[in-house]
Amino acid sequence: MTVEIRELIIQAKVVSSAQPAESERQGHSLVQESLDEATWVEKIKREVLAALRDEEGWRP
Repeated sequence: MTVEIRELIIQAKVVSSAQPAESERQGHSLVQESLDEATWVEKIKREVLAALRDEEGWRP
């Protein structure tokens, strides 16, 4: 389980570092940026919960 969580964190860091620099994001609003980040947080949260359920039989 911890390996999957670490891999998800690494993937999130790689994706955020691969995004364009501030100067390249002139048309990208702060609202859209916040929505993009929230989407990634939700995706990672779902994947972590799924890994917990699969590995330990855990149910919220």
